[in-house]
Amino acid sequence: MRENGPASASLSEVGAGFAPDDLRRSSEGNAFNLESGNLSPSIRAAKSSGALANAHLIAAVSSLYIAADVIFVAGLQPLAAALTGAGCFFSLLFVWRGAPDLRGAFIDGPIDWRLLAASLAAVCALAVLAGGGHFFYANPDWLIRDAVLGDLSRHPFPLAYRHEGGDLILRAPLGMYLLPATVGRLTGLFGAHFALLVQNVILLGASVYVIASLAPRWRAFAIFLFLFFSGVEIIPQIKMIMAGSAKGLWPPCDIEWWTLYFQYSSNVTEIFWAPNHAAPGWWLASLVLLAARREYDLARLGVMTAAMLLWSPLAVVTAPVFLLSIAARDHFRDFRSMRLWLAMAAAALFLPVVVFLMIGADRVPTSGFLLGKPGFIAVYLSFLTIQIPHAYIIYKAWPAVDEKLRNLVVVAVGLLCVIPLYSFGPGNDLAMRGSIPPLVILAYAFVSVVASVDWRTRPGLGAATALIVAGGAMTPLFAIAGGLYYRPYAISVCDLLTASHQIDGEGLPDNYVAPRARAPDWIVHPGMPVEPVTAGGRDCWPDHPLPEWTHPGPKL
Repeated sequence: MRENGPASASLSEVGAGFAPDDLRRSSEGNAFNLESGNLSPSIRAAKSSGALANAHLIAAVSSLYIAADVIFVAGLQPLAAALTGAGCFFSLLFVWRGAPDLRGAFIDGPIDWRLLAASLAAVCALAVLAGGGHFFYANPDWLIRDAVLGDLSRHPFPLAYRHEGGDLILRAPLGMYLLPATVGRLTGLFGAHFALLVQNVILLGASVYVIASLAPRWRAFAIFLFLFFSGVEIIPQIKMIMAGSAKGLWPPCDIEWWTLYFQYSSNVTEIFWAPNHAAPGWWLASLVLLAARREYDLARLGVMTAAMLLWSPLAVVTAPVFLLSIAARDHFRDFRSMRLWLAMAAAALFLPVVVFLMIGADRVPTSGFLLGKPGFIAVYLSFLTIQIPHAYIIYKAWPAVDEKLRNLVVVAVGLLCVIPLYSFGPGNDLAMRGSIPPLVILAYAFVSVVASVDWRTRPGLGAATALIVAGGAMTPLFAIAGGLYYRPYAISVCDLLTASHQIDGEGLPDNYVAPRARAPDWIVHPGMPVEPVTAGGRDCWPDHPLPEWTHPGPKL
């Protein structure tokens, strides 16, 4: 059974709707019987009652990502707006109209409302503890992100700043901010923060729901196992403390930075520090898993990748590798589908987003290939051993991995081995963000193995698995402890440059702003409003519990 329509598919077929009910399918856990072609009782009951299927949930959540692009269109010049607007329209068309020959137990099954509620509740608890709405302490990265949200809540996109005689344009992946900022312009700054919290809970919670739903059993436990998935960073941290090269573990600290070169973040860390990258990365991985199960097509996967570029280009940078690996299993027959090429054409309409994100990108720090760095090989091998020991457990329990997903798991592990070899962005953002989708796929495979294997017959492997789970849980527990230990601080009203100036004394965060003169006139209007900035004019965080983060003092 192919994932896409026949080669003769036309644009009218894109809107043909989901497949007829009488398509026959077979395979483990499938909703269809090969002999009878009948729907499973749960799906048949859902269809007769008009209940919402998981396909509708997937489409609705995907539409939220596209909504940010729709808001982005309003600030573009006519040509750029026409291209991106057309991309949004066709993306929504693809998202809501599935390939005519794709069916499956999950995608056609009714929404499991209890599991969805549990997934949303778990993510909500973590997002609030992470400082969402500033009810609890928010990590240092939010000092800048709050300023971006505040600026966009006060002034619509595009936004420029006048600083020391020069003009700078706000140039960053703005996907996470645009919808909450639109709410904020109507309800105020706290309304924007509350909308941001709700949006992120929905997006991240939906991904957790998909992962848990695909688990072979123990789905409620799968939520916990996925969210607390992490490397065992506690081991190198203890080793460094014993060697006197690191401080103690209390007060709570981030224990994931134990090398000078890279970091693979735990899932809880992503919620606490970088939901703007986690949301598209988790969703991409969820759609890739469905595509590997033949419940989602490469056409929709392609347009969603393009639509999520505005959220985080690095979080979806591995999408082409996954797309090609899925196409390869059928000897690239999908590439003969007109539906796929129509989707690629729709994805290409997001070119203005790419151009916007590339404005002044050469100013972002890049270290390049790391192989020649002193001692790199030893650090690299230690890093992989500490960060993805789960791959060993999966290898030892390989028969428990779904046959349809095995190639995908191999590709994910391969990417996790390759990504650390090149450094891009401040703090090596490529490793932190580009690793998100393959880590999610590895986490799902690990969850599936834990739920499938009869550990009574393999006590040694079970003990190793328990140690990895327990050791890995320390990283998210330290993140949670930090949210509880440090007192919350008020939402800052400072603009981006003022906030950045107080943090590092310069006020020019190159990963957020670029010279206005380098913005093409066909993307943003050359006469866009400019916000004058007087850096250092106010104290942005007078009640912050860690003033060394916000007032580091002059650089020597």
